[in-house]
Amino acid sequence: MTERIPTFTASEIARWQARQQQARSTDRALAAHDLETELLGGCGICDTEHDEMCAGCQKCRCHRHDTCQHPA
Repeated sequence: MTERIPTFTASEIARWQARQQQARSTDRALAAHDLETELLGGCGICDTEHDEMCAGCQKCRCHRHDTCQHPA
């Protein structure tokens, strides 16, 4: 049995390319936002801004805070 190679129309290829371009644009925008957050003292992974860091240990939401001593 011979395997059939799929064929695509030009409009299908154009739609696929547009989706790929949109995905790349979104990825670049998210990477830029994460980098900005990191450069300003936050955490780009969990999207914690620098003023949202734990008051007790100055760590982000990626860490556990069971032993943190929060200031009064």
